[in-house]
Amino acid sequence: MNTVRTTAAMIAFSLLLAACASNPETAKAPGASSSRVTVERDYVDAINRANQDAGVTVHWINPPRAIRRDD
Repeated sequence: MNTVRTTAAMIAFSLLLAACASNPETAKAPGASSSRVTVERDYVDAINRANQDAGVTVHWINPPRAIRRDD
């Protein structure tokens, strides 16, 4: 009987968390519609040029990003 209650409580808790995570109000960050995240091309190009002159190849896994406001 105790196992059934524990299982039922775990299922209810999981469904509650899933419902909160899928809520559009919590999924959208404030101000997300007025900003854009872009790669800092000038910085990436400068690093690539410097490393190419040194004979090194850079593979960007997480390139630097900048938040640009569209105000």
